[in-house]
Amino acid sequence: MPDPNNFSWTFLLSAYARNGYFDGSKRVFDAMALNRCHDVVSWTILLKGFSESGRIEEMEEIFARMPARSVISFHTVFVAHKNAKNWDEASRAFLQMPEHDLISWTGMIQSYAGSGRIDRAEEMFGKIPARNTMCCNSMILAFADAGHFDPAKALFDSMPEKNEVSWNAMLAIEKIEIDDLDRYFERMPQRSIASWRAIVAANAAKGDLSRAKNTAREIFDSMAEKEDIVARTAMIHAYARNGDLEQARSLFDVVELHSRDAILWNTMIAAYSQSGDLDEAREILERMPHRDGVAPNGISFVAVLGACGHDGFVASAGEYFRSMRRDYGLDPAKEHYCSMLLGLGRAGMLDAAEELMESMPFEPDAAMWGEILSACQIHGDVDRAWNAALRLGEMDPRDSATHVSL
Repeated sequence: MPDPNNFSWTFLLSAYARNGYFDGSKRVFDAMALNRCHDVVSWTILLKGFSESGRIEEMEEIFARMPARSVISFHTVFVAHKNAKNWDEASRAFLQMPEHDLISWTGMIQSYAGSGRIDRAEEMFGKIPARNTMCCNSMILAFADAGHFDPAKALFDSMPEKNEVSWNAMLAIEKIEIDDLDRYFERMPQRSIASWRAIVAANAAKGDLSRAKNTAREIFDSMAEKEDIVARTAMIHAYARNGDLEQARSLFDVVELHSRDAILWNTMIAAYSQSGDLDEAREILERMPHRDGVAPNGISFVAVLGACGHDGFVASAGEYFRSMRRDYGLDPAKEHYCSMLLGLGRAGMLDAAEELMESMPFEPDAAMWGEILSACQIHGDVDRAWNAALRLGEMDPRDSATHVSL
């Protein structure tokens, strides 16, 4: 490039960042500095590159160095933390944004709901100046995850426009009555495979395996192989929820190896993990093929780590935690650290739990401090309990449970 101009540099930087070549991105960015070609666009391109690849620490470094920040750069940081489930960091980024649009409002509802703070999600929803279907769907999903049928129904009924997500969210509410469930399903203007899967899972959650099987059979009989796998996955989940692991495994084994997707494998791993059968869960995990789209992923390890931590197999949990990066190239996310903290806390290994928190590549959130607080209370560690309660109070001064602990 004999005489590169600002457009040329920006185009090259964007190409490197978009394709994940971060060393190249940095070299181009540094060269732009020497040629005095830096502007808010180039800074934002680099920021988005690190954000979209999940390289949160480097993204934060770039953000801190930016001489001028746009609405897009603030939004980029917010979305990165939300997608990484760094709920507290997402909240801080949201509050720093100079202005908010419907996407950021909706993202904040999802952040509060994801961290279990449904009251804060509802409060945030009430502040949105002009609502659309997307933000209403997020609030319905938040109510659904919390099992709050009445407020979800009230919001759903008030919506002038509903889409497939709206209907499926109503089917997913855990505490919905069977009659209401059927009524919503029958009223749906059109049904996708996600709708069928939701009705199978909902019937199974209610303990009505006969109805779940009949619904799954409709999928088996009328849809293509891809949808057949979805139906079988829903039925495996249904059998597992009702304690029939033998039927779940037989249905899993019927599916040919090349047809099993990551969701099917993870459903079977979760089924064994949640029943406490760690040997079978590990056997399924280790049998997963190592090919694109099927190799063990973060969800696979969430189930196993959670089961190990819950049942006191701390050494096994630690081995799987280390294996994520060593054997599979997976960086542990917050839910993996939280599972480890749960296991260490239950076992009374509070020194190790504290060391793990200090080694994390992100700040502990309220859920993590909550795990530490609970463990300290169980094992009588007053000093650590006091510190954890203070940290929780700093994060959410209105949390009455923290005040009681203090």
